[in-house]
Amino acid sequence: MFAGFHVYLMLIGIGLFWLAACQSQELIGIQAKMNGVPYRVVSVQELQTLLKDAKVLVYCLTSGMAKKAIATLLSQGYTNVGMLEGDTTAWQEAGLTLELNGN
Repeated sequence: MFAGFHVYLMLIGIGLFWLAACQSQELIGIQAKMNGVPYRVVSVQELQTLLKDAKVLVYCLTSGMAKKAIATLLSQGYTNVGMLEGDTTAWQEAGLTLELNGN
């Protein structure tokens, strides 16, 4: 029985070590990097603030889906919403690419 208790304690210790090792090393409110690309880690409270002032710009091939997206965002309480004039066609005509950089 005493040996079983030691095994039980050892398993708990290994489990706690494993959980600690899996925890993220990121700190809230800092700029972090993934594959060399920076991103920001935010707290729940900071995210709530950002959502109130979020700038959202929608676009699509034609304005039909963009207008539906704007209607949905406005119905959800977003106020800082815009739509790209000329949609993706204007973007490409300006010599810009639709491909994402990175992964």
